[in-house]
Amino acid sequence: MALTDVQIRKTACPTDKAQIKKYDADGLFMAFKRSGKKVWRYRFTLAGKEKLLTLGDYPALTLKEARKIVGEFNLEVMRGVDPAIARAKKKQKDDDCKPTFEPVAREWMEQVSRDWVDKSAQKLTTWMEVDVFPYMGGMTFEEIEAPDVLLILRRVYAAGHEYKLRKLHSYFSRIFSFAISHGKAKRNPAKDIVMRDLFGKVNSEHRPAFTTATDAGKLMRMIEGYEGSHLTRDALKLMALMFTRPGELRQMKWKEIDFKAKQWRYFVSKTSVEHIVPLSEQALAILEGLKPISSHLEYVFIGARSVHRPMSNNTMNAALRSMGIDTKTEHCSHGFRAMARTLLAEKGWNTDFIERQLCHKERDATVEAYARAKYLDDRCLMMQDWADYLDALRDGAQVIPFKRSA
Repeated sequence: MALTDVQIRKTACPTDKAQIKKYDADGLFMAFKRSGKKVWRYRFTLAGKEKLLTLGDYPALTLKEARKIVGEFNLEVMRGVDPAIARAKKKQKDDDCKPTFEPVAREWMEQVSRDWVDKSAQKLTTWMEVDVFPYMGGMTFEEIEAPDVLLILRRVYAAGHEYKLRKLHSYFSRIFSFAISHGKAKRNPAKDIVMRDLFGKVNSEHRPAFTTATDAGKLMRMIEGYEGSHLTRDALKLMALMFTRPGELRQMKWKEIDFKAKQWRYFVSKTSVEHIVPLSEQALAILEGLKPISSHLEYVFIGARSVHRPMSNNTMNAALRSMGIDTKTEHCSHGFRAMARTLLAEKGWNTDFIERQLCHKERDATVEAYARAKYLDDRCLMMQDWADYLDALRDGAQVIPFKRSA
């Protein structure tokens, strides 16, 4: 007699038995377990051998669905095909069709990095290929859980890369959101990871700087007396005079310099804006002196290993260290910005002029679009005054070694 839903719901396994069976038809029966579970099973005979196949639990797999599956299996048995093998192959095929993390992540990377500078895009690719894909690239989105993401983040944290840690978490979240929007994932496990609870508060990057007139004067005298590369000495001088970000100065190109207008115009990738640096007479003189060295090339500050590449990102800090300055606790190449901000403010210059010259990101996108030439006349005066001030500080005493505080 065929089973009914009412009969299945009312039937229970006696406590003195491990299980009982109730048969439906065509080899389909249900095993009622002492634990209370109700399991669909299928008995069939192939090549003279009786075999059993578990279909699933009731009521997750309904009576109607179980009968449909058995009907399909009986047709396969009639053709001499083992339903268990056929189902395994189908599952493998379905799994093969499920999207895995790496190709979807690369699709996202390709899309979002179109407007990025090459350096940022390459950094993202390297991080993914080194820190993520070897561990997660072949996993399907169904398989990936929050602990899998956390394991990768812990490896990065253990290596001491806190900046990379925070960025990778953000990238994970964006990749999963991208996959969800394209129907390739159903949830975002990165959102289950609360970074502050697991890794603590973000430590702000410490960029030490000399911020007194006395220390600034000593620093300028030490740069003037630097006995290393002429190119490096001039780079440090221009860092002090123009207080741009070190990477921007290293990658300065001759085509960006307008000697007639006394301006350096370039694109700031960090804030995605065009920026103008008014050039003081002192800065122009330094650049004129560099023309015989590199004006026939692309970069003003050419690399030591290749004239077709810019100066290394460690060159200026290495020079400061060679002068006896601790770049981790006293002053680093990025510290020229804090030095200028502090001393220009003390001299009474408008903070709006200073911040615009530092090219910090504007809160208002509309304002940002017109920020390039904002306060330009005032900034021209300020930059010349700053250059004259540095000369005065430098000439205040003979070259002396900087003494670290106890």
